[in-house]
Amino acid sequence: MRTAVPTYRVVPAPLPELRFPPNMATMTTWEYTTSVLTHGFMGRHSGELDRSEFQAELTRLGADGWELATVMFDIPLNREKDGHLLVFKRRVD
Repeated sequence: MRTAVPTYRVVPAPLPELRFPPNMATMTTWEYTTSVLTHGFMGRHSGELDRSEFQAELTRLGADGWELATVMFDIPLNREKDGHLLVFKRRVD
């Protein structure tokens, strides 16, 4: 006499509905721009920086919505004078 092999039916459980807070519903999109700070940039001598002119430039960029994201020091630039690379970002609406 053969023993009956039980059969099972697998029913997948329903997946829970994912809910995100309103501020996480979409990803923020950014655009970027760069500026290079070379030796003597806005300064009287090769090693000087005119701080008031530099602050005025940062204020201008900030008024346009640009935010300083990072600074990379002593970057060799292709076909440009080497310097410090300033990376700015702003939200794309």
